[in-house]
Amino acid sequence: MTEAKGLTKPAADPPKPKGKIVYSFLLVLVTVGLLPLGIVAYKLIDISREALVTSQQEVQLQVAAATVRQLNAAVSSLRAEMARLSEGIAALSKASGGAEGSWVRSGQRLLNRVVGSELLLVRYVPRSGTAMQAGQEGLALNDETEAGLRDGAEAAYGGETKVSDPLDLAVGDTRRKVLVVSVPAGPAEAPFGALSAVFDFASFWEPVVGGRRAGYTIYALDGRGGLIAAQDDEGIIKPGEYERYGVVQEFKRSRGRSALTSEFTVNVGGKPVDYLASFDTTEQGWGVFVQVDKKQAYASVNQMIQTTLVWAGLAMGLALVLAYLMAATVTRPIEVLARGTASFARGELDHRVRIRNRNELGALAATFNGMAEQIQGYIQRLSAAARINNELFMGTIKALADAIDEKDPYTRGHSERVNRYAVLLAKQMGMSKKEIREIHIASLFHDIGKIGIEDK
Repeated sequence: MTEAKGLTKPAADPPKPKGKIVYSFLLVLVTVGLLPLGIVAYKLIDISREALVTSQQEVQLQVAAATVRQLNAAVSSLRAEMARLSEGIAALSKASGGAEGSWVRSGQRLLNRVVGSELLLVRYVPRSGTAMQAGQEGLALNDETEAGLRDGAEAAYGGETKVSDPLDLAVGDTRRKVLVVSVPAGPAEAPFGALSAVFDFASFWEPVVGGRRAGYTIYALDGRGGLIAAQDDEGIIKPGEYERYGVVQEFKRSRGRSALTSEFTVNVGGKPVDYLASFDTTEQGWGVFVQVDKKQAYASVNQMIQTTLVWAGLAMGLALVLAYLMAATVTRPIEVLARGTASFARGELDHRVRIRNRNELGALAATFNGMAEQIQGYIQRLSAAARINNELFMGTIKALADAIDEKDPYTRGHSERVNRYAVLLAKQMGMSKKEIREIHIASLFHDIGKIGIEDK
């Protein structure tokens, strides 16, 4: 029996692996699949971001251009209004037939009638004769406005229509920006007078920019860079500060001949805030500026990036889970085969692996089970042969012991008794199986020398 057990001595446990195949599979899948996906996603985000940024800048420039068009249209409307009033003055002058008293009374009534909330003052100055003027009650012209009226009249005497830059004027308790519009009275080639009017700039600025205030700061500068008007909810357009804005510097350098979009930083409440600003130029050389907080301007860009990253993260997470599951379908059968091989090596000859895969791993498992069946059969046959050889060997030893006992009838059974006592003593002493076996055989042979003693 000892020989048979020696044939199936358990093998030492194999060393534990330092890594797992599933991690290698995941690394390969991430490198081959997810890494290119991440690179493509990054490039798409970069391209989309650039496109959205460009689109936002174009939209903001379009807002500035639309505001400029409306301001141009408003100024053209003022010119047309003054041209119609000039035609009325000319018609009254012609109808009077040169009677100045009648003409002056009719002209004065006309001027009084056109003065309103928008037209603060109107003045007619003929080349010769009596000048006429009508204006809002309590309106006091300052030197700047008087100079604008004189300059406009000089231009009108030459047959030219002139629109001044917005001028400061006190109206009641408030200070306003006003425009002086001057047109020739009579034929353009030979005008007989100049018709000038002072218009409230805010009266057409508010309708133009009022609908565009949401999220935007809109302001206008004259050709010299002076502030004309502003829609400024945040209060960042302050004298002495806006002149340092990069976009304002660009406007001054361009001398009213370009439109562009740029970025700059402003300290608001002690904190730097990035702004995106665009400007366009009116026919009069005024600059119309539209600016917005860069974070707000690029909110759609940031939202796009955030959404893309979220979905890309979900896609990569799902890909990792699927990759792990796919890798597990390969690594789990390999682990089952490894455990089966280790069990078989430990002497568990009846151990078989169960793998349901129908691929190469399933075929490998079937081959392993077939190999285990054959090896188990070989070992069983070897064990049986060893057992038979052991029994023959022990039979031979017992036959010799019996022969010795037959040689000396007086000591018959002595060898067996010695053998029994010797084995019991060896077991009691805790000897190994190998030592007990050697004692078992030696005790039977301890009287082997009697065979050579003659019977006599």
